[in-house]
Amino acid sequence: MATTRAYGLYIMGQQVANMTTSKLSVNSGDKQIETSAGTVSSEGKDTTTLTFSTVETIEKTGVSALDLLDIMKTKKVVTISAMPVNTKSVATKYKCTSLDLSSDVAGGTLEGSFTFSAVVPSLTVA
Repeated sequence: MATTRAYGLYIMGQQVANMTTSKLSVNSGDKQIETSAGTVSSEGKDTTTLTFSTVETIEKTGVSALDLLDIMKTKKVVTISAMPVNTKSVATKYKCTSLDLSSDVAGGTLEGSFTFSAVVPSLTVA
């Protein structure tokens, strides 16, 4: 099993946060269809979803969880590089489709859980 660490969240090439939990889901959209002539496979459209939570924003960038809320509310398309796979990062253009924020006054933290869905389903691996 590989050693893991908090991954950087890069928006438009600038690291804005560290993600301590994340999930990248890629679906080919292909389906198997049973017909009277037998099984047929259809070619679907790729979809990509990036879900991350427990975001630790990097203060020097001035980007906060509330800025990610603004990205969602304005339906802004952003390029996100995240989720290193075999030391390479995966990037594509996303829109934020949902978020949940939680605060801890005692700890002085504001954290969130964010879901970004790709508007350009193809991934760039760099």
